[in-house]
Amino acid sequence: MDSFTANVVGLCLINAVAIAANYRYKRSRRRALKTKTVEPVRLERARQLRWRFLFVYSLAACVEWIQGPHLYALYRYKKGISEENVSHLYATGFTAAAIAALCAGRIMDRLGTTVGCQFYFLLTCGSCCTLMSNRMPILVLGRAFGGTATTFLWSAFECWIIQQRQVQGFDETVLPLKRVFGKMTLLSSAVAICMGIASDALVRVRGSLLDPFLAAAVCSVVAVASITGLWRHYSDPDGTPAARGTTSELGPWELIQDHNVVLLASASAVLEAALYIFVFLWTAAFKSLQDKAGKVEPLPLGTIFAGFMSAMMMGSTLASAPWRTFSKQAAKFDMVTILLIASLSLTCAVLADSEQKLFWAFCVFEACIGAFYPTVSYLKSQAIRGNSRNIVYGMFRLPVNLLVLTWHLNAVEGVVRRHSAFLVFALFLLQFSLLFRLSVAFAP
Repeated sequence: MDSFTANVVGLCLINAVAIAANYRYKRSRRRALKTKTVEPVRLERARQLRWRFLFVYSLAACVEWIQGPHLYALYRYKKGISEENVSHLYATGFTAAAIAALCAGRIMDRLGTTVGCQFYFLLTCGSCCTLMSNRMPILVLGRAFGGTATTFLWSAFECWIIQQRQVQGFDETVLPLKRVFGKMTLLSSAVAICMGIASDALVRVRGSLLDPFLAAAVCSVVAVASITGLWRHYSDPDGTPAARGTTSELGPWELIQDHNVVLLASASAVLEAALYIFVFLWTAAFKSLQDKAGKVEPLPLGTIFAGFMSAMMMGSTLASAPWRTFSKQAAKFDMVTILLIASLSLTCAVLADSEQKLFWAFCVFEACIGAFYPTVSYLKSQAIRGNSRNIVYGMFRLPVNLLVLTWHLNAVEGVVRRHSAFLVFALFLLQFSLLFRLSVAFAP
């Protein structure tokens, strides 16, 4: 067993122990709740809502992850597209996502968040189907579909579960939001590992890089049908404040001017942009160290990726552990810690002089990402309320896509540029960690 495999096995064992401990705690807590004033029928309704939502979200994760590992290879090697044009295709996706961020919220306000979730699957299906063509205009259209779909993925699902929780009258006792968000991240990480293996198996068995995308298209159709069947009892609230559970009369532009919302959006944009750029660069970072050491054997990229996802699972499990008490102040303290450790991990990645040190630096960064998603989702649910949620959630995606697009259009290959990107984002993350600490210190 090589060192990377041993690391992944160790991370998986830690995850298994943590998940088992959390399950035992939740089971004892459920028994305690049944002996109190919480109605068993209400608990069952909350459980039904949770599993129906998480089942559909797991399909969304399947669709997202099964195609990811092979998109570049499909463009570059199967279709023979030049490096420059591949870069333009990726830029098209981020541009479309940035534009969609301006209107996705209004679409969901008009048609409902359920339709927003279905849009994600339909757009992704269209994006995958365009890959059967070799014509550049069709591929550009497919990237535009894919970028737009990403905006709905990161806004519609969160908005749906928050709205349904309000409509059903559930509180933190029966349906704690941060735990739901934690399970979303946990599911996404587990599905990513499985889909990485499944997509590789499809390519090996069938010998075609197109097959994972066709599988994603089929899965998208199944997901739309699942939403129609499983969510038919959960109608979208109408546009009135009472129906949407509004507790604030602030409109979207007033909310965007609120310093707490601006801080949250800015920190989220920087950390998520750092994640996207990390995804582009981690393979090259390992290859650079391998070349420096004079090694010629191929890197176990699948195993390394599985290690990253295991670390992400660990972060989400810790952040949403059932024994923790959730509050806005506690979540802000979590953000201080997450941003600080993420900054240090990127700095350590630049200083790493061996593959193992780089692996663990990146694993710490992925663990921070795993803790970040449930934490920032909880903070958004507390800061953004009422009719403005769909619009503001959509606009949260705008700075992320603009940051990644700017970097992508100016990116140059090389160790110095890669290290510069990591250090710049490490500095930004450190600054936002300090800003969050100040927001806690001077909170009224």
